[in-house]
Amino acid sequence: MSGILKLKVGRQKPYDRDNLKRAYQATLSGVSVYHASRVYKVPESTLRDRTRNNVSVDCTLGAARLFSDAEEKMLVEHIVHMSKIGYGYCITDLQNVAADYARSIGKSVRAKAGLSQEWVYSFLSRWDELKVVKPQKLSLNRAKAASDETIQAYFSELETILLDNNLMNSPERIYNVDESGFSTEHTSPKIICGTDIKPQSITSERSKTVTVIGAANAVGNHVPPFYIFPGKRWYDSLLQGAAPGSDAGMSESGFVNRKLFETYLTRHFAKHVGLSRGQDLPKTLILYDGHKSHFSLTLTNWAKDYNVLLFVLPPHSSHITQPLDVGIFGPMKSYYYHECKSYMHSNPGENITRYEVAQLTAKPYARAFS
Repeated sequence: MSGILKLKVGRQKPYDRDNLKRAYQATLSGVSVYHASRVYKVPESTLRDRTRNNVSVDCTLGAARLFSDAEEKMLVEHIVHMSKIGYGYCITDLQNVAADYARSIGKSVRAKAGLSQEWVYSFLSRWDELKVVKPQKLSLNRAKAASDETIQAYFSELETILLDNNLMNSPERIYNVDESGFSTEHTSPKIICGTDIKPQSITSERSKTVTVIGAANAVGNHVPPFYIFPGKRWYDSLLQGAAPGSDAGMSESGFVNRKLFETYLTRHFAKHVGLSRGQDLPKTLILYDGHKSHFSLTLTNWAKDYNVLLFVLPPHSSHITQPLDVGIFGPMKSYYYHECKSYMHSNPGENITRYEVAQLTAKPYARAFS
């Protein structure tokens, strides 16, 4: 299908571009334009434009392709890989992933969000390796039955990666990354009261969640927190009282997105871990949840340049395979609630807002990650 041009001039039929080149070569050998157009079944006017040098013989109709063949090949490999590990893209996901990838390599993308559906269908028509299918529904019982097999396969593959990259005796180069949301409407600790009393406790009003991204290696060293505050305009006071080395970004919802996660790894994490470009350096393994907001082709290319191995957890298994989920962020939230309670006690009548979250999570973060 890639060798077919559809002309929209009158009722002219589609023609084969390779035949057009053959007809053009025939005219160079002395064959008339009229005869060559009939033999190779191409429009006479189209062939005549080429012989008169009005149009290049290699020109194509429509806008130029956004990606080269090599760039599209990388995108195809990325899509196939994501579908294999259980994080397949829908059409909308592909539009956004491709747009982010294009911007990251300096392409001009006029769309504010993702690429058009026309681009998607044109892209899919060029690659036989891809198809659009309806995913199978996996019942809860089947998911439970398959969980043991999935987890065993995950740890088997993880062991292979550790052995192949000489990481078994290098726990300082094995990092785990996770994030959790912290609300200003904190959960109060249990209180002592009479048996016939229904107790109440004052908390701050509900507001948007502030996300905290954390990382630690297998030795126990941790990276300073990275905050994602809800809103559009940045204020330096948002990080007042934060732990040393903390940094932050903003999203309208307060949740992590693809761009912010890329910023976290390529700038914040890389700076504190000491990553540098060079293939002769020892590899660093990063384990993290493979949510779509965490994975991009841009991040994959960065990992290759900095000798980083990105290894995602199996889908819907972070409660089993993510040590930071229960072992770190669970206790941290408990410590955070106690800090909020102390703050409300020391500042009666004041609400906890997003401006206090960094301050109130500083000690809990250091305590939980120690």
